[in-house]
Amino acid sequence: CIGYDPEAREFIQYTRHSLMGSAPVPGSIPRLPVAWYPPRLPGRPDLRNMRRVFYTHSPDFIHWSDPFPVVVPDDERDAIAEAHYGMSVFGVGRMRIGTLGVFRTTDDEMDVRLLFSRDGIHWTPADRGIPFLCPRGPGYWDAHMVSMVSPPVRMGREWWFYHGGSSCHHDYWMPGKEALE
Repeated sequence: CIGYDPEAREFIQYTRHSLMGSAPVPGSIPRLPVAWYPPRLPGRPDLRNMRRVFYTHSPDFIHWSDPFPVVVPDDERDAIAEAHYGMSVFGVGRMRIGTLGVFRTTDDEMDVRLLFSRDGIHWTPADRGIPFLCPRGPGYWDAHMVSMVSPPVRMGREWWFYHGGSSCHHDYWMPGKEALE
């Protein structure tokens, strides 16, 4: 997600890094024959192989700084099987608000969490990391996945949030349990 920081007069991007899943894994860890990511080892931040949100900036939209992680699944707060997919950021006064897409690999579903920051680099989950927007379940168009990539629209004293969703799981070829019944 790309934006512009008028105070710093530069473009900013919250993205993923092409090498985010390539941390070395100790030889004592068994390898699975088929896996999207290498294992994630709690207590070892150097081996965080789950998806994370990286930050980079540019003065001219051509030359970008090296990306570095700014939103990383936390061993104490987040489930071991959560991956941070992407984050759209918007400003409210001097505060920055992020809508973080969180993929729960065990459920094969996505929800949205709110984060806040004063500098756009150090982020704190709102409401103890409880999802801001969840899939609604069977029978709805957003039964298994929700995402929010656009900033909200201010309507008077209210903020109107719009979201996308899917009635399929993240890995759409994997049927939900209701399809198996």
